[in-house]
Amino acid sequence: MSTRATYQFNDHGCTTTVYVHHDGYPQGAAAYFLAMHHARSSKGRAVDFIRANDRAEITKSHDAHGDTEYQYTIKKDGELKAVRILRDFSKDTRTKEIFFTGQYTEFINLFGHETCAVFDPLLEECHHE
Repeated sequence: MSTRATYQFNDHGCTTTVYVHHDGYPQGAAAYFLAMHHARSSKGRAVDFIRANDRAEITKSHDAHGDTEYQYTIKKDGELKAVRILRDFSKDTRTKEIFFTGQYTEFINLFGHETCAVFDPLLEECHHE
């Protein structure tokens, strides 16, 4: 089953939103963010994310796809806001619930245990315990 998500990056004076059809749940997003981190360049996180994740495609906005279950927004300073979209199909409503705010490297440590036991942003490496 697919868990769709959008990833929005605010860096270099512009906003870029990316859609990924699979693995948008927190553990999958942590793996995408870790790949982005290791692909780091001077071009910005949006470019790094797309280069590191071959399933990523540019889209118009977080709300351009009505079927997304998660929305992730990273600001220029690395601050991440992660939102879960709760649907009530009987009422045809969507509610957004923030489930994480903090640095994206903290998110990797919290949710990326399948990818990496502990990610140390200072050493830029994973430690398996």
